Amino acid sequence: MENKTVLVVVDMQDFFEAVNNKRTLMEVKRQIQLAKKRNGPIIFLEYIDCGNTRTELLALVKNYKYKAIKIKKRNSGAKEIIDVIEKNKFGKRKIKICGVNSDCCVLNTTTDLVERLPESKIHVIKKACNTTSSNKGWNHYPTKTKNLKLVG
Repeated sequence: MENKTVLVVVDMQDFFEAVNNKRTLMEVKRQIQLAKKRNGPIIFLEYIDCGNTRTELLALVKNYKYKAIKIKKRNSGAKEIIDVIEKNKFGKRKIKICGVNSDCCVLNTTTDLVERLPESKIHVIKKACNTTSSNKGWNHYPTKTKNLKLVG
């Protein structure tokens, strides 16, 4: 598992209105299917007290061996991601991030991962992210760092 790309799905819970965007939901499903096709690990982050990850997303990984669901208590889920990666020996070479909200939890998680894992390649899949804010937050991402790329 050391060389597999880790997919992180951030806060795809019904509590967050941005989850209801059909295009975002379709793209997150596509990222999950791609990760499974490559036998890559999938980590679902859930904001505490905001319900569970969308049922149709969890159904895609029902019998999938390389998945984890972690509850987080703050906007950034970087600590939880690193804990899961290290515990399961998933490897930190490449991490793909998708979910909601791109101007808050996805942003904070990404920024913290970029700082804490400088040797990792971190890709945020823009079309698989969303927010209800008119400013998607893309201009706040630390894109000048060598290990972060905003993709599609």
